[in-house]
Amino acid sequence: MAITKLNKEMVDLLTKVKKHLREKHQISISLADPDVLDKLVELRGLPDALLQGMLYYLMALAGPEWSAKINRPPATGTAPASAEEHREKKLFSFRQSNTETAAPAQETADTQKKPVRYYRGQPIYD
Repeated sequence: MAITKLNKEMVDLLTKVKKHLREKHQISISLADPDVLDKLVELRGLPDALLQGMLYYLMALAGPEWSAKINRPPATGTAPASAEEHREKKLFSFRQSNTETAAPAQETADTQKKPVRYYRGQPIYD
């Protein structure tokens, strides 16, 4: 992992890449992730010409070592060919709300309990 200082042009381009990945490929990246450039190098196999152009330009701005990484051919069998395979590998962290995972358990518990009345914002238990 090489630490690269990002200038304003690189941050603007990263923001565009993030928005493009989210809209077109349903992949979410975090700009605060220290390995964001490494993860973007792994996405070079996606069949998207606009994304490839943005990635190559970003790596050129990052420096010669990043340009060499993006120009290196992907190892056989390690780079997924589609966005769906990338999502399956879970290269990026996805934010899920706690309500999605806890909703079925709450529904069963709520149907078995008596309804709670509220008076002036305070619950009243019978």
